Amino acid sequence: MGIRGLPPGYDLGEALQTVLRDHPLPLRSELDEQGLEAVALDREKPAHIVPTEEVTICSPFWPQQPYLGRAGAHFVGLNARHLPWTWYGRPASECVAENWLERRPEVCRKAGLEENLAT
Repeated sequence: MGIRGLPPGYDLGEALQTVLRDHPLPLRSELDEQGLEAVALDREKPAHIVPTEEVTICSPFWPQQPYLGRAGAHFVGLNARHLPWTWYGRPASECVAENWLERRPEVCRKAGLEENLAT
């Protein structure tokens, strides 16, 4: 589903319950779950789509943008415990960690943090 932001006071739990009540279909995969989230977020008014120049897809994998966007970055794979595949002969998890370590100083600087606080 990517990156989501909620307006102040938005009750996501209530929105999810409403969609599940109105459309009682089984959820079989993470794609079904993502679809549920998209419908719940779009209920009251259409979602605001942010271009990738503003929030980049900061990843070592294609399609990547190896820099931070004007308003942020989505670090692909960073929250995964393990990626069970290789990228050009290297473990994918290693590539993700290296990408984060290369970008971390800039993230810390933009967030007003000392780099050693973000380890």
